[in-house]
Amino acid sequence: MTSNIGSQIPIDDNFDYATKKNLALEELKNHFRLEFLNRIDDIILFNKLTKENINHILKNQIDIIQDRISSKGIQISFSDEALEFLSEKGFDPIFGARPLKRLLQDEILNPLSEIILDMGENIPEKIIFSKDKYGLKIANKNLKILNS
Repeated sequence: MTSNIGSQIPIDDNFDYATKKNLALEELKNHFRLEFLNRIDDIILFNKLTKENINHILKNQIDIIQDRISSKGIQISFSDEALEFLSEKGFDPIFGARPLKRLLQDEILNPLSEIILDMGENIPEKIIFSKDKYGLKIANKNLKILNS
């Protein structure tokens, strides 16, 4: 079980692990009954996600998408601005990287599905995503109709 309980507590990096764990336990006591907490074997604290962590998660998720569509002979690529957009919009200080999956569905998987369904056998080998003022767009000139 994971929880964001206690994530809002400003914890100084100079605190030792035991102090941080005790602060988290006190916060858990404010949310759960002691009978429930007594059933938890251990509490593990996680560090907040950094920009580097988010970029790594994003790269892994894009690699998974690429693996899924490679059987169709499709390769995807992204402009730096598109990757930055996904990295920023896919992260929430409260929910962490959880919004990233929905964002990838909306901005990449849904448009890819439309291309595959609409174009059938005429799918281009490479689909390029770039960023405009509305979000991601497909930069291939021959796929312009899908961007409207």
